[in-house]
Amino acid sequence: MQSLYNLGARKFGIISMPPLGCCPYVRDRNNGKCLELANEFAKSFFIQMKTLLELLSKQLPGMTYSLGNSYKMTVNIIQNPLIFGIKETRKACCGNGTFNGLTQCDQTTNLCAERQDHLFWDWFHPTQAVSRLAALTLYGGSRGLVTPMNFSRLVQI
Repeated sequence: MQSLYNLGARKFGIISMPPLGCCPYVRDRNNGKCLELANEFAKSFFIQMKTLLELLSKQLPGMTYSLGNSYKMTVNIIQNPLIFGIKETRKACCGNGTFNGLTQCDQTTNLCAERQDHLFWDWFHPTQAVSRLAALTLYGGSRGLVTPMNFSRLVQI
């Protein structure tokens, strides 16, 4: 970030890590359960990134930032899927295995009929519907999900 700043960057939009321990890849290898150790790393990344950005914004004149909490956004969908129009939060739309997380998505793997109903497209990545929700949240969301300001406010500064 210091290098980018030195090149003239002043606004930074950062997105933290989602709960990697709950993706289909991990579930297929962990008897369908989330791997809490991986989720702890993702939560820790957000905390450390927030601390770093607060420090840098005090040290680097004119630096502003928005930090999106991907972990919190994704957990919110996992815990309240129907509010977001999601029906399947554990199994990927495309792949192989119990949770479609054993292999990458290709022309030989399982493919769901309604991808917009799924949180995950493949073993790690969100569907287009969930990516759209994330973009809307980052752009106009509240401080609980994007801090210290959302991306729309960052752009206006």
